[in-house]
Amino acid sequence: PITLTLPITVELEAELGENTSLDAYGFTAPTGSDDFTPMERHDPSPAGVITQTSHLSSFYAGMIPPTAMASQHYFPKAIAADDAYLYFASGGTEDAAPEDSNDGFIYRVKKGTTEAEAMTPPDPDPTALWVNDTDVYWASGGDNDPVIPSAIKRVNKSTLEMETLIEVGYLLSLIGDETSLYFGDGDGHNIYKMALDGGEPVVLAEGAGKPEHLAQDADHIYWTGGKATNKVYKVAKSGGEVTVIAENEAEPTGIAVDVEFVYWASAGDGGVFKAPIAGGAKTLIHQGGSMAGLALRGSTLFSTDTSRNRSVNAHDLESGTTVVLALGQHFAWRIVAPEGEDVFWTNGGDYRFEGQIVAYRAP
Repeated sequence: PITLTLPITVELEAELGENTSLDAYGFTAPTGSDDFTPMERHDPSPAGVITQTSHLSSFYAGMIPPTAMASQHYFPKAIAADDAYLYFASGGTEDAAPEDSNDGFIYRVKKGTTEAEAMTPPDPDPTALWVNDTDVYWASGGDNDPVIPSAIKRVNKSTLEMETLIEVGYLLSLIGDETSLYFGDGDGHNIYKMALDGGEPVVLAEGAGKPEHLAQDADHIYWTGGKATNKVYKVAKSGGEVTVIAENEAEPTGIAVDVEFVYWASAGDGGVFKAPIAGGAKTLIHQGGSMAGLALRGSTLFSTDTSRNRSVNAHDLESGTTVVLALGQHFAWRIVAPEGEDVFWTNGGDYRFEGQIVAYRAP
């Protein structure tokens, strides 16, 4: 085979950080054809991409764009996945916009397709999603005119029957496990725990700041307090003392956790950091512009950056390198990375009805 080193030239808003490269591919087409396809070998570096071919033809280097699964939505701001579907919340499309601009819908789109289905009627300010085998749970932010309380709701995946489980505070985040739901209240600044079928919620943490982002392991809930506290926390699911993992942060946002470390993103200083769960100093993983969402899969941490190059990134935690998967995304925010699948994220859009749900084949 012939080894080729192909340079790639793109227009960037900011220089790539240290140990960062573009997810570039070599593309080839038969002589006289414009039908370019990516080549099998794929060794990107900050300077270009190394690839191989067995014949001479036309070649160039470039990036594979993400695939839009749903388009022209009004600021999709929550996303979740199961084996078959991707679920998201948005303010609807221009063709199916609710009368109240504060309202939105819960949608699902089958993976590999582009036909999104609304699972619910208009609902006030849906802000967060979590799914299990039977239901889609979401945090409804409520409304002030007319006054509609913030609530945790669910819709059955098979029957599409809806149910309100609890009305409380101003809910910003939601996560769950086999027995319980955990949610963050930006009004009362609390972290709550409640049974999957509803009931009286238990306060796990007070003074939690603005808990828009949650993560969990078997025994603990982790969250960021946003610019309200500039701290990163954990508390046992069974209750008890709250532990501050990091403080004096710059508007911490997305959060993820594995068996050893807590990872968080910061909108204020553009850093992605980690710190030991057991306690200890933080370490910078990546320097971006204004970091938002995080998702962890194995030893790869995915992040979204709403400024600088407006990128979605994959951080190899073992090698300490970063690959930029996509550039020029319109307010990439929430991101999920199901095991063994593509990575999916929300693009909020710069203008109304510019939002997207996109998929990208990822390491």
